[in-house]
Order: sequence, then C-alpha cells, then structure tokens
Amino acid sequence: AIRGSRCLELGSGSQALPGLVASVLGAKEVVVSDTGKDIVTLLNKNIKENASILQGSVRVVDYFWGKDTKPLGGPFDFIFVAEFGYIDEAMKPLVDCIRECMHPSTVVLCSYGRNNRSIDLFKSYADNFFDVQDVETDEWHPLYVDPECSVLILKKKEVEAEFQEGVRLKTRSRTSRLNGQS
Repeated sequence: AIRGSRCLELGSGSQALPGLVASVLGAKEVVVSDTGKDIVTLLNKNIKENASILQGSVRVVDYFWGKDTKPLGGPFDFIFVAEFGYIDEAMKPLVDCIRECMHPSTVVLCSYGRNNRSIDLFKSYADNFFDVQDVETDEWHPLYVDPECSVLILKKKEVEAEFQEGVRLKTRSRTSRLNGQS
C-alpha cells in the first residue's frame, strides 16, 4: 500500500504526476527526480502549488540516471517511471539506478506510451535482475485504458545473483535463506 511508504519517481518531468499522486494517497516520503535547472524549478513550483493536498514530505532531486544514487536517499518501497522508453543509451543506467534504489520487496511501476522505441532494450536489461510483468489492460480501471499505453511491474527476482565483470560470485535463493541454508 502507498500509505506510509517511501516512494521515488525517476524522470518526473516538470509535473511529477505519479509522485504527487503517491503523496496525496498518503506516502510518508516522496522523492521526485529529473535533471536540469528549468525542470527542477518547475517541479518545485508544482509541489508548492499543490502543498495543501500533499501528505508527508515531497522532495525534488536534480538527478541524471547513471550518477551516484545516494542523493535520492533509497531504498524505496515504490519506484515510478513514466514515459521513459525512447533513448537507448538511458536504458541500462535506468535499470542500474532502479536496482540501487530497491530493497527486496520494492515494487517498480513503469508506464509508457507511443514514445517506446527503447522498451525492448529496457526489458532485456531489466529481465536480468527483475521479474518483469506486462499488466494486461483488462486489469486496468476502464477509465484509464488507452491502446497506446502499457504498464510494467518489476520486482526483484526470487533468485538473487551478484555479478562482477561477467563472473558469477554467488547465487542464493530466498527459500534456502529462509530455511537457514546458504
């Protein structure tokens, strides 16, 4: 549930709609992020103009995917990414950022529309680390179904693996950890 959670929106643009809605729904902390002085100025203006309906804290971070994620302040319970799939070079840094901002039960919600030329590349990177689920439109509220839009849910894979320069260091499943095995 969003209420009481910590949420991050990556690539908020000037409006930060997913992040602001999370705040209205009771998130205790929301970080909205994008890069560039003009975008950050507009994000701060939108937060100020909507302050009367926002709950918890909402913070703006000037952040470029692929940079150090410490300023974002993770890990987060929910990560939102909207309209992101149109720059090939950004897909790997985005996946890396998501990974660094998660804890084991984080839920990542991604949405995209017609600007989706890099989605297959994103999915190929994401599939290495996450269970990637396409949300079928029959699961959407009827008011929000749009044939040009798609939604993905990402969760950490059950089997976690660490890799360094292509060499597997260790593999442990959650089940074996729960049973006290390594």
